[in-house]
Amino acid sequence: MYINTLEELCFHLNNDRQFLSGQHLYLLFDSNLHNELSSTYFQLDGTLEYYPIFLNTHLEEHIHCSPYLVKISADSQKFIEWFFTYGKQWGFFYLSEHSLDEALKHWQSIIFPQTNDTKNNIENHILLRFYDPKILRSILCDEDQKKATHALAPCQFLYFQNENNQWIKHTPKEDSANVTQQDQGYSLYIKAISKRSELMLWDKSPHLMEKFSSLNLDTAIEQGVSIALNSNFTQQDSILAFLSLWLERGPKILGSQEIQRYLQTPSIPYAEKIYHLREKTPQEDTWNQTPKPPIII
Repeated sequence: MYINTLEELCFHLNNDRQFLSGQHLYLLFDSNLHNELSSTYFQLDGTLEYYPIFLNTHLEEHIHCSPYLVKISADSQKFIEWFFTYGKQWGFFYLSEHSLDEALKHWQSIIFPQTNDTKNNIENHILLRFYDPKILRSILCDEDQKKATHALAPCQFLYFQNENNQWIKHTPKEDSANVTQQDQGYSLYIKAISKRSELMLWDKSPHLMEKFSSLNLDTAIEQGVSIALNSNFTQQDSILAFLSLWLERGPKILGSQEIQRYLQTPSIPYAEKIYHLREKTPQEDTWNQTPKPPIII
């Protein structure tokens, strides 16, 4: 999923933290890429929880060049804004259940991989710059996903930049147990947004809601929210605008493959997408042509 604005990034970070209970937001970044990066963090955030990755390692004497692991608090908004605006593939955000100490231990094991040569000879130590988004993207695209699966095992979601400095929200591939747990978390996320949207739509457009039974309405709204989020409709107004059209016209019109491809084009602004749906699609209600509620994918 592409993230085009700071507002979208903050929306996803805040909602992920809200609905994935027990998860902490971390930033792993290479402070050596920009000599003002670390000092800016200290200036913008007064509630610091962080570790330099080189702490208590063979590179501790070079700690001034160390990448940093930062636990992002609810008071770190200014730093998130600064990093989004000025960061040029310096690192990535992620969500995890790990404590800060556990996260440090994990990333040190990934960044300093142990081999038979490195165990007995410090000169042969390897530094895997996993915190560099360019390296991260390369590993994610590797045909052998064992390394990525192991490294990203504690991560629920990743937020990093591509080669064009555009932010991406990525869901790591995990084993089946973790996938099930993550799917359950995302389902709760969808349900929470759906319930909030339903209350607003009853107030704004009750005529769209009254034609559904209670069960069918829940199913229809949840699928609409899922499509909206996959289409990068991340703001409340854009989600509600899409849901109004979704409930008005139905899946036969707005659920077609052609429309889905159009909606998932990241370069098209949401206002243009809504205008296209409103003005360029048939203005008819197709819900009565759907004998059963749509299945949420």
